Amino acid sequence: MTPLPPHPHNSPRIALVGAGLAGLSCATALQAAGHSVVLFEKSRGPAGRMSTRRGEDWQCDFGAQYFVARDPAFLAEVQRWSDAGVAQPWKLRLGSFEGSRWKPSTTALVRHVGVPAMTAPAYWLAQGLQVHAHLTVQTLERTVDG
Repeated sequence: MTPLPPHPHNSPRIALVGAGLAGLSCATALQAAGHSVVLFEKSRGPAGRMSTRRGEDWQCDFGAQYFVARDPAFLAEVQRWSDAGVAQPWKLRLGSFEGSRWKPSTTALVRHVGVPAMTAPAYWLAQGLQVHAHLTVQTLERTVDG
């Protein structure tokens, strides 16, 4: 068992399992409220389903191929990411074949991607947060200290 790091002040210590967008968003809000937060992530870094794999001369985003923002609060957050240079609208050519004829999509839905890789928004959100990567949480135990 790996204990939590020393607790710097009297606010509650909170451990979050998973450093995907939900975990990072939760940690950011809790930290802004004055709590001490530690994230535990099984992968090599934050991002969850917004993953990117890299090779010697290639890069491939997998998991979420894009994301959509409809809720006003999430639209504002995506705008923050865009302003920070870690996300942008995905300029794609989307359509379907009807027989042998290409029919372009007419949807007004705006799809977004992380730049330069899908993991970029997550790494940007993780700045200032305590993220412990390569750690798989197997059990949770309550001790006298918390």
